Amino acid sequence: MEAYREQAVPKRLGRLGYAVLGSLFLVGLFAVSRLNYLLFHGLVELFSIAVAWSVFLLVWNVRRYMQNDALYFLGLGYLFIGFFDLLHTLAYKGMGIFQGAAEPSNLATQLWISGRGLEAATLLLFVLLLGRRFRTRLPLGIFIGVTSLLLASIFAWDLFPDCFSEEAGLTPFKVGSEYALCLVILIAAWLLHRKRRLLDPAVYGFMAAAMALTIMTELSFTLYSDVYGLSNLLGHYLKTISFFLVYLGLIRSGLTRPYAVLFQELMQEKEAFQESEERLRLVFNSIGDGVIVTDTRGRIVRMNPLAQTLTGWKLEEAKGKPFAEVFHIVNAHSRQRCLDPVNKVIEHGTLQGLANDTVLIARDGTEYQIADSCSPIQDSAGVMTGVVLVFRDVTESYRIQKALENSEMRHRLLFENAVNAVALHEIILSEKKEPMDYVFLDVNSAFETHTGLRGEEIMGRRVSQVLPGIVESPLIEIYGNVVRTGEATSFEQYFEPLGRHYHINAYKVLDNQFATIFQDITASKEAEKRLQQAKDQAEAASRAKSDFLAKMSHEIRTPMNAVMGMHRLVLSGDLADKQRERIQVARDSAESLCWLLDDLLDLSRIEAGRFSLHQKEFSLRRLLNRTVKEMEIPAAEKGLSLTLSLDRRLPPTFSGDPLRLKQILINLLSNAIKYTDTGCISLAARFDQSSGPGKDDALKIPVLFEVRDTGRGIAPEKLKTIFDSYEQDGKETYSVEQGVGLGLAICKKLAEQMGGLVWAESQPGDGSVFFLRIPFKTNEMAAEAAREEEPSFEPDDWSVLPPLHILLVEDQKMNQIFTVDLLTSQGHRVEVAGDGHQALEALSRKSFDLVLMDIKMPGMDGIEATMHIRTADKVLMDPDIPIIGLSAHVAPQEEIKRFRRAGFDDYLTKPVDFEALFTAIQRVMEAKDLLPIIAN
Repeated sequence: MEAYREQAVPKRLGRLGYAVLGSLFLVGLFAVSRLNYLLFHGLVELFSIAVAWSVFLLVWNVRRYMQNDALYFLGLGYLFIGFFDLLHTLAYKGMGIFQGAAEPSNLATQLWISGRGLEAATLLLFVLLLGRRFRTRLPLGIFIGVTSLLLASIFAWDLFPDCFSEEAGLTPFKVGSEYALCLVILIAAWLLHRKRRLLDPAVYGFMAAAMALTIMTELSFTLYSDVYGLSNLLGHYLKTISFFLVYLGLIRSGLTRPYAVLFQELMQEKEAFQESEERLRLVFNSIGDGVIVTDTRGRIVRMNPLAQTLTGWKLEEAKGKPFAEVFHIVNAHSRQRCLDPVNKVIEHGTLQGLANDTVLIARDGTEYQIADSCSPIQDSAGVMTGVVLVFRDVTESYRIQKALENSEMRHRLLFENAVNAVALHEIILSEKKEPMDYVFLDVNSAFETHTGLRGEEIMGRRVSQVLPGIVESPLIEIYGNVVRTGEATSFEQYFEPLGRHYHINAYKVLDNQFATIFQDITASKEAEKRLQQAKDQAEAASRAKSDFLAKMSHEIRTPMNAVMGMHRLVLSGDLADKQRERIQVARDSAESLCWLLDDLLDLSRIEAGRFSLHQKEFSLRRLLNRTVKEMEIPAAEKGLSLTLSLDRRLPPTFSGDPLRLKQILINLLSNAIKYTDTGCISLAARFDQSSGPGKDDALKIPVLFEVRDTGRGIAPEKLKTIFDSYEQDGKETYSVEQGVGLGLAICKKLAEQMGGLVWAESQPGDGSVFFLRIPFKTNEMAAEAAREEEPSFEPDDWSVLPPLHILLVEDQKMNQIFTVDLLTSQGHRVEVAGDGHQALEALSRKSFDLVLMDIKMPGMDGIEATMHIRTADKVLMDPDIPIIGLSAHVAPQEEIKRFRRAGFDDYLTKPVDFEALFTAIQRVMEAKDLLPIIAN
């Protein structure tokens, strides 16, 4: 091909010769244009037509031998481009061919635009079709159809837009069309550049130059002014040159170098074949397997580097030798030589492979565990031309495989001998990839034992078929999530079909496969259920006890209120010493009974789980002052002094439950007074330096309270039990003096609820020290708010209260008598109502200063009556009258809040204490601004 190609190349004119001839041609055309423009125009167009049709004739004649159908399409396009240029030339003004045309100039311009549009489309499609194959008849039909439509729109239908007017010159459509055609040709040139490797370099250069000049031609004609204008002359020159370049690119190159143009694909295929050969050689030498090629006699022809390494033979040494001499293989166990696979292929003509456990012994004695495949090499006619053996070193993978087999055996033993039930499943997904069921793949013997399901009966079956009720459970969704996310899960599940409880661990094994481990926990669940039932029964019993104590407290406190009140009234009168002593003993016994009721209620609430702390801001100094003041009277009655010491480093306000703190301190002080006959008692509060703030809250401050007495003391062996319920100094007996031993037990439980600790230190005869350590939160910003919540005064003398008109609402006769005597002894006027209805009637008839309202009464109780008062019309009664509630039992915090919401201004617990009653009256009257402020 190269020799023929060289012989076909004629002598070429030099570039200077082409330049001279071209210049003379253009000068001649210019002279003709000045003498006769029609002659100039005809010569230029006929030259272009000749070039276009020459391209078509060449391509048409060699179409059967062409590998590139794009060249055929280009030549076919130029046939119709030349046809439009011929019609344009004949329609030009002055030619006189189309006599019926209204405006010959417009007709010629329309035909010009049609030809240029067809040319731009042809160039673009030519580039797009480079390297593609298509039916050659199809483009001919398309060109005929497009040409027919254009001619019909111009000559028959008169649909083609006007392009030229004698008065206005070029129309906007014509100018816009020229610009659009330039854009199309520019795109074609860009695509041609990207596909230039598909063309001969000379053809690519001529075609690119022709496209560039065609764009310049279109731009020149957008500036048309008259036939003798520069733009018109330049446009025809450029068109002539562009067609001449097409001639040089296809006509000249096609005739002088036909192999370079028409058989470009053959050259490329040759280069591709050479590249393929080189790639095959590179692959052969770099493949990860050893490759040996033999001829049909079994003698080695080629070996790649890896085959040379594994066998220990160089190619130049092994070439021509029998295959068995170079490739020495034996059985790994018997060490017997294996049959020659190449001879087997030559004999049978089919693919052969080595048996398992085959070892290759290299030239230096090194052994490799190998796997191979030996196959015949056949030509296009199916005749064997040689044999190729591909083998690889599988020593490491063989070792891994053996290890995996051993591991699988161990896992199988673990699987079969596991105590817990183990099962392997495969999830079944719906069309929407959602889990809908799963299949049993394998189960161990423990699974069969636990569930009663036989492996051979359920293997390969869906769980919905084995256990239909499981479809309603969340198991399928849980297992689907395990397979989807790969996250293991653990949960408990009751299988109703089996009537058993299981603890299940599920984890992903492979795609769409998961394993489950079942542990039968039916026995433990039943035991847990029995324990829960016992716990519920115990809690119910505790709640019943608490409810019983609350009811008994109410029933006992009601008469006890009258008993203690009467004792106080009697003691306030003139009595003989013996009478006063006896009445005092009776009053002390009644007070002890009230304390016992309070302790029993607190203990029962804690044990029943009804106890709760109520956090609020409070002043520690004020709380301690009040506590000591309340305990001064019982201390003074025994001739004991009571002192208070407060660490100045403590903040002014704390956050906690002040009522419970006060309850603990009063219990400790009461015990100290009870067991001290002479000396003094002290209460101290200081910052506990033994431990800093808590880890969770930097604002927590541990406060250490000390209650120290000079009493009889406690034996060391008894200190361990004094905080147990019903223990008195270690004795399990009861005395009127000592009580039943609930106070310290309640102190311990309350302290623990508050996150604190209580303990004692004592020696017999040296007194005792009780310690209470509680961590309180503090907030300096809330100090002012805490102080505002405290009462604004603490009067010492209630005789300064002016006489009040008081309505006592009480259903118990004894409480009526006691309370009336108590109030009238201080100069107050009292009227009594037996229930809520009578109270409302009395308030509607008379005006009162204050109402003392019992909470629980038959008919209308105190809460309902208070709500009626607060919502009453001012014409009927005063809705803002002060109301103090009286209750026979200690109300929890939630109930006190309910009293406040109902409209009570204050609340007292029966039996009513003298000081507490008049303090409450003065506090309420002062809050209502019904009394002048009374200073302490």
